[in-house]
Amino acid sequence: MSQGSVVGLDIGYSNVKMVYQEGGVKKSVIMPAGAAPTAQFSNNPGGNMAGGAAGAAKPIQVVIDGESYFAGVEPASLDSWERILGDDYIDSKPYKALFFAALAKTGMSEIDHLVTGLPVNHFMDVKYRNRLSKIMEGEHQIAPRKTVNVKKVTVLPQPGGAYYHAINTIDDPEIMERIEFGRCIVIDPGFYSVDYVTFDEGAIRYGSAGTSLEAMSRILQRVADEIHKDYSTPPQIHNLEKAVRLGRGFIMHMSEKVVLEEYLRRAGYESGSTAIQKLKNTIRLDGVTADVVIIAGGGAEFYREAAKEAFNKARIFVPQDHVHAVADGYFIAGTSAL
Repeated sequence: MSQGSVVGLDIGYSNVKMVYQEGGVKKSVIMPAGAAPTAQFSNNPGGNMAGGAAGAAKPIQVVIDGESYFAGVEPASLDSWERILGDDYIDSKPYKALFFAALAKTGMSEIDHLVTGLPVNHFMDVKYRNRLSKIMEGEHQIAPRKTVNVKKVTVLPQPGGAYYHAINTIDDPEIMERIEFGRCIVIDPGFYSVDYVTFDEGAIRYGSAGTSLEAMSRILQRVADEIHKDYSTPPQIHNLEKAVRLGRGFIMHMSEKVVLEEYLRRAGYESGSTAIQKLKNTIRLDGVTADVVIIAGGGAEFYREAAKEAFNKARIFVPQDHVHAVADGYFIAGTSAL
């Protein structure tokens, strides 16, 4: 493995995930995707939130176009915050703040190779892809006395990271044989979209790639709707999102402890079935069958059952660390390219 500094960075709509190496040790980082000017933090009068609120993620302070931002915090910490879900996300100040926060987390002043990704529909737009590379490449003044120079940026389709992670961690020879000589579908369920790509004997088939909006946001909305029916009032989506991110199996709602497992199982199966049906329709047009299905990303476990049902002859693989799998795949791709 090269000794150059490499960062695998996955900036999503709900989380920022990053993998890098420090002192010969690989490190994984996950941060909530909340970012805003310091004045918008309701739980910290005066905007001084350096220590973090009780139980909250400690923010990273960066400067965006002369304005002080906190990044990497729970969305619930912000007043009047709305998640940016459109095509202009990569051009927004919150996205730039999250990018700068990730650079700060590494502690590096120079990064030889940064690998990141885009949803498949954006990745297939060359101009969009090049725009992201230009945003991330070069020297960045992330704070008054801190700069980070990113020498090279590579942009991959989001599921490509999961593919690199899988082929470097799978120890089952039968699954590896199917990947090497057969067709492998990689599914990455994120917060806003579910992306999928087909690899035919290791080569990407862009005719069998795409994006569905039946993602974690839809799952959480379904969960909220069901809790609304059962408890008369709906829970806040950001409370559900935080519980899922932290691996906490319940929320407190209307002074009651609401266990989420069954709600998430049902909602995940419904959304997963819809997303995977769209995927099947796409690959059917391309004459593709599946020998292996890899599911990675924060919502991977919610789509496992739907994938088993839809591809009953394929081997289903969900990485043990499916949350960081995409960012880790970017890191692996980056080290192999140096």
